[in-house]
Amino acid sequence: MLSSVLSSAAAVAQPAPASSDPSPTVVAPMHTPPVHHGLFDDSRYRSPGLAVALSLTPMPVDFGNLYAENLAWGVAYTAVELSLLTPVVWLTGGHMNHGGDDTRRWSDGERNTVIGDLSAYVVVKLVAGLHAGYSARQFNAERKPTTMILMAPTAGGALVSVGRSF
Repeated sequence: MLSSVLSSAAAVAQPAPASSDPSPTVVAPMHTPPVHHGLFDDSRYRSPGLAVALSLTPMPVDFGNLYAENLAWGVAYTAVELSLLTPVVWLTGGHMNHGGDDTRRWSDGERNTVIGDLSAYVVVKLVAGLHAGYSARQFNAERKPTTMILMAPTAGGALVSVGRSF
């Protein structure tokens, strides 16, 4: 009985014979999506919805294009918005007294200036918002997530990984 136990233990301790066939390879695709850390600290992703919302704030600054790192258009839209809003602020601030009677009534030209400038300001805000969303999508397209393909043989061999951008 003891000899049969020892012979079975010796059979277990011997390595299995090596086969002539190579071992099958396991292929596991791993997708790495863009990581969202916070509002402005992530350099890999810009939310198009947030860019539009930032552009549509009532302040005369195009925060959406600045957020999407489209600085030239952000500065251009900000300059246009400021140039359209400055006469409106001047006229609504009570800085007109053309008749000298201190009635502070707007003339037809002043009224048309305010209505025209406010209308143009709203249109520029909407165009800036659409452009900010487009800029954020372009920013993300330039920094696409990558897919890593990891190939690991099941028994021995080298580990191979291939990176591909979609």
